Amino acid sequence: MYQALGESIEVLAVFQKGKIRPLSFKWKSRVYKISRVTSHWSAPVGKYKWHHFGIVDKDDNFFEICYDEERCSWNIKQTWKEG
Repeated sequence: MYQALGESIEVLAVFQKGKIRPLSFKWKSRVYKISRVTSHWSAPVGKYKWHHFGIVDKDDNFFEICYDEERCSWNIKQTWKEG
């Protein structure tokens, strides 16, 4: 089931050598462990960027999360959950 969102989330990520690697995120009081990053793209927003990540959790649910450089914050943009 596809669901468009736009909610703030907490993300555990590694910022190293100019790259971002999300490891897990907390959404609606639940922690999701990221199994793999399927895609990453950036979109310029003024002088900053939004970094989008297509990710899959351990239950094979797909999520798109986004890091906003200007606000140093994360959002969940959409999800596709099996079942």
